[in-house]
Amino acid sequence: MEPRQSRSWVGVLAVVLGMLTMVCGVIAVIVYAHHLPPPAPPATPVAVPPPPLPAPAVPVPLPSSASSLPAPSDSSAPPRALLSLPTPIAPFPDDATAPVPVESGHPLWGNRNATVTLTLFGDLECAPTVAVLREVLRLKARQGDDLRVAFRHRPLSQHDEGSRAARALAEIHVTRGEQAFWHALAALARHGDALEPGALATVLSAAGLEGFPLPSPVARAEAQLEDDAALAVALFVRDTPTLFVNGRRLTGFVPRAALEEAVERERRAAELTLASGVAPARLYAERARKNFLNLGDDPLARACVPVGDAPVLGPAGALVTLVEFTDLECELCRQGEAALASALKSYSSEVRVVWKNFPLPQHQRARLAAGVALAARAAAGDRAFWSVTRALFEPRTVLDDASLAQALTRAGLDAGTLLAATKAGGYDASLERDLKLAEKLGVSGAPTYFVNGRKVPGALPAAELAALLGRELTLARRVRAQGAGNIAELVCGSRP
Repeated sequence: MEPRQSRSWVGVLAVVLGMLTMVCGVIAVIVYAHHLPPPAPPATPVAVPPPPLPAPAVPVPLPSSASSLPAPSDSSAPPRALLSLPTPIAPFPDDATAPVPVESGHPLWGNRNATVTLTLFGDLECAPTVAVLREVLRLKARQGDDLRVAFRHRPLSQHDEGSRAARALAEIHVTRGEQAFWHALAALARHGDALEPGALATVLSAAGLEGFPLPSPVARAEAQLEDDAALAVALFVRDTPTLFVNGRRLTGFVPRAALEEAVERERRAAELTLASGVAPARLYAERARKNFLNLGDDPLARACVPVGDAPVLGPAGALVTLVEFTDLECELCRQGEAALASALKSYSSEVRVVWKNFPLPQHQRARLAAGVALAARAAAGDRAFWSVTRALFEPRTVLDDASLAQALTRAGLDAGTLLAATKAGGYDASLERDLKLAEKLGVSGAPTYFVNGRKVPGALPAAELAALLGRELTLARRVRAQGAGNIAELVCGSRP
C-alpha cells in the first residue's frame, strides 16, 4: 500500500506547480504590456492622383457634304489646317487591273485624273506608319489634285490596338463614308504616336466618331479587311509602312525629302506618258505596270539643263528649248550650226536656242574665240553675241587675232578693247561654269544638243534636225494642252 500513496502525492504536487507557473506567466505578460507605449492611431490614407491623360486632339466638326481633312501646319506637327475633301470620285475601271489595284469600296482620296497615286499599307500601332501617314497627308495637302491617296490596312499580328483601329476605321468607312474615314485617319495622325491602349476611343471621340469599333462586326468592313490582307500577301507586303508610288515600292519610314522626290519624279514621268498618247484612263495602270513589273516603256530620258545666264536666241515662252554645247574651232560644230539655222526657218517662233561653250582641249584658239563672243555680249547684248559667233562660224575662217577683231568690228564693237579684256581672262569663269555643267551632263564631244532635255550627240543634217524639232513640238503642244507647261520646265521640276 505505501508505494501507491507516494505516487498520488507526487501527481498532486505536479499539478499545483503547473498551475502556479501558468498564473505567474499571465501576470508577467500583463505587467509587460502595461509598460508598453500606446499604439499609434492608424494613418489616414492619402489619395494619389492618377497620371493625367494626354490632351485630346482638337475636335474638328465633320460636315455632311463637303468634309474637311486636317492638313499639316508646320514641319513637325501632325496635320491640322482644314482642307476641302470633295465628293469621292470613282477610279477608272482600268485602275483595278493595275498590279497595285485601286478599287471602289476601299479608302481613296483624290481625283482619278491625278498623275500620281500613292497607296499606303499601314498599321496604326506602328510608329513608322503614323510618321509616314503624317507626311503623306502633308504632301496631299500640297499636291492637291495632282496626287491621289489610297489606304490599305495591314495590322501586324502582334498589335492588338492596330487590329482594333483597322476594324474601327473600316467600319467608319462603310457606315459613315469616305469623308468620315479620312477625317478619322487624320485625327489618328494628329495623335502623334503609335496607338497605346485606350487611345483609340479618346481620339475618335474627340473627332466626333464615338462608339467605334461597333459592338458587333459589320460584314462589309470585315470583307474590306480581308481584301486588304489578301492584297498585302499578293504584293509581298511584310512590313509597315509600305508605300507604292504609281506602283514603285518604298518600304519603311520614308523621309520627307525622299517622299517628295519620288512623287515629283513620277509626276514628271506621268505627264510625259500622257503626252506620248496614253489615255488618262490608262495612265495609272500603265505607270504601275512599268514601275512594279518593269513592263512597257518609260518616257524618253531627258536631262535638266539650266539656262542660267547663257546667250539665248528666240522667245522665252518657246515650246522647245534647244541647248547646244559647241566649239567655235570645230568643223562639225560649224556644220551643225548651219543645219540648225536652216531648221529654225520653219520654227523660229516656237524654238529657243541656248548657247553653252565647250571648247575642246585640242583646239588652241577655241577658248579665246569663245571669250571674244562673250565679250561682245557683255558690251552689246545677245544680238552682238550671235553676230560674232555667226561670223566666226563662216567657212574657212581662221581664228587668229585678225579674224576675231574683224568679227567684233562687224558687230560695231571696239575690237581692241574687247580682245585685250578677253586675253586678260575676263571670261574664264563663265567658260569654266559651262565646262563643269557639260561634265555633269556627260557631254564628251562637240557639238552636243539637248532638245527639251533630250540628248542628241553630234551634228545632224538639216532635214533630220527639222524632223526632230517637229516631233518635239508635237509632244510639247500635248503637254501644254494638258496644263503641264513646257517640257523643259517639267523635266527640271518646275511646276506650271
